[in-house]
Amino acid sequence: MCTYANWQARDVYPLAGDEPHYLGITRGLVEEFTLDQRDVIELEREDPYIFAESATPLPEQPTPKSFQSKVTPAGWQSIHSIGLSVMLAVPYIAAEIEGSRIFLILLTASCIPIVWWVTGLLGARGTSVVVRAATTGALTLTAPLVYSAGQVYPDSTAGLILLFGLATLLAGERIRHAWVRIAAIVFLALAP
Repeated sequence: MCTYANWQARDVYPLAGDEPHYLGITRGLVEEFTLDQRDVIELEREDPYIFAESATPLPEQPTPKSFQSKVTPAGWQSIHSIGLSVMLAVPYIAAEIEGSRIFLILLTASCIPIVWWVTGLLGARGTSVVVRAATTGALTLTAPLVYSAGQVYPDSTAGLILLFGLATLLAGERIRHAWVRIAAIVFLALAP
């Protein structure tokens, strides 16, 4: 969180690439309850926010291609999955772009305890703490957690969801609480 705050204070990593598009989908869902990207363009023209914060400006004359959308009977639909945008709806309502990024940082930070849980769940009974710690360290320290944690991309989020879901399925009867299985199903359904 300190690294992110420092980067934000110095404007090190503005929104770039697909990030404004994911947040645009979220803004459309939250403010207009729509997936039509033409409505997002209108929101951005009336009240520039996401693309104003982005290294990628809003095109002067947006086309479906320049706005990463495809034309459907329901309007311009983003080529990006809506899973991440749905997950970001509540953090976006709470604190817009910053809330979304902080939520993703906290979600990515959960990688270490999730991997620790998986090593205990899928490891042989009686596996030593040292072996679990070494396995957790090897699997999590190689991940780009600091750099990618605040980026609005589905990669880390999807990886964590799939890890949690797969571990839950593989563990079978070793998981005694129904809420863990329900959480795995919900997260898998929302996987970006």
